[in-house]
Amino acid sequence: MQYDANGNLTRQRDNVKDLTKRIKVDSQDRITQIQDGNNAILGSYWYDESGFRIRRSALEEKNNVFTNVEILYPSKFYGLEFIESENVITSVNNVYLNGVRIAAMNEAGALAYYLTDQVDSVSHVLDDEGNTLSQIQYQPYGETFVQRGDLNFSPKYNSQELDRESGFYFYNARYYDPGIARFTSADTIIDGEFDTQGWNRFSYVKGNPIGAKDPSGHDAVVETLAGVNHVLNKLGDSSYKAGTASKDGSFVGNSVGLLHDSAGLAYKTAASLVPKNRKELEEAAVTGYGSQLARATAKGVAKVGIEGAEKVIKNGKAIVIGEGMTAVKTAAKNLQSQGVDAKWYQAWGKNFPKGREMTPKEMGAALGRNEKWLNSKMKEGYNIYDIGSKTNQISSPFYKLEKTMIDQAKYPTTKISRP
Repeated sequence: MQYDANGNLTRQRDNVKDLTKRIKVDSQDRITQIQDGNNAILGSYWYDESGFRIRRSALEEKNNVFTNVEILYPSKFYGLEFIESENVITSVNNVYLNGVRIAAMNEAGALAYYLTDQVDSVSHVLDDEGNTLSQIQYQPYGETFVQRGDLNFSPKYNSQELDRESGFYFYNARYYDPGIARFTSADTIIDGEFDTQGWNRFSYVKGNPIGAKDPSGHDAVVETLAGVNHVLNKLGDSSYKAGTASKDGSFVGNSVGLLHDSAGLAYKTAASLVPKNRKELEEAAVTGYGSQLARATAKGVAKVGIEGAEKVIKNGKAIVIGEGMTAVKTAAKNLQSQGVDAKWYQAWGKNFPKGREMTPKEMGAALGRNEKWLNSKMKEGYNIYDIGSKTNQISSPFYKLEKTMIDQAKYPTTKISRP
């Protein structure tokens, strides 16, 4: 393998498969073209001013014949894709939930549903009658281990798109090679300055592919909070006692009932989670509605899950996001007047040029700083208040990034009115 001065992979040789890849990158360290050993173009890629890939042109093998495929991505999460192959233009409408592609429908009305595992890797693809169209198993770092059925569905490992011409996955900010378990370029963000793995700018999810994913290409996201919420919501057959709490945390006037889905509500909205037994969370007192309390049994929840839940629920600190810095500041100050320790993202003015538009490099760096800030707040368990956008269409790339990160992390937010 060969790299340039910025740490971008520029040449890769696989002696086992007898394949050579030559990789061209632009000034923003983004892959623009991939060639084979004979300099034949295998794939070309285009990006918008924010670094999102908007077009892909590639040679794909179908029935032992290579055909050129052009794909246009009108939006960050693709949504509607336009595909040109053999001079025929078709479209595919993708459906997303919390930033993960869950279904797709082509022009003929044929549906495909994507079933995913704990890190959102597509394991089964079903049609609208529940028949299996494709079944996939992966090695820990994303190499395909077993694949049966139709191979042409786009989302695979971590629900990211596999570029068959290169064998790379596109992870939004950069590309990932599952064959070497490394990104093809260095991360522009240090993923945790106090974590030794955070300084390895090429490693994938700090060496934890079983329990984490990296939807942005910048930061490992441990699938913890979603798992805790899932466990709590599954406690429908557990019993709880509700009553009035005394100052020492004991219960007075308890009554017995079924927990059902209120566990999930309590998890998201309570002010604090006080475990009696941290190893198994055998008992927990959930407070947040004055003197009303609920105690639940949740045996078997991992320690890391408990800590993740505690961060969200115990931490009284908050941040405000939304479109328009003036409106965000006003909303935060309104919350402060109500006793909420609310903050907002305060970007340095020196990082924004005056009298001209930001260059793609400047925009990428600014988005990277915004992403690092929001990641740190989510890791610390801040409550997030969202004032929304000015219109139905989000125009701010910063707010769009924040919404994307929150959706991908399945992080709870509270919507409030725009001031």
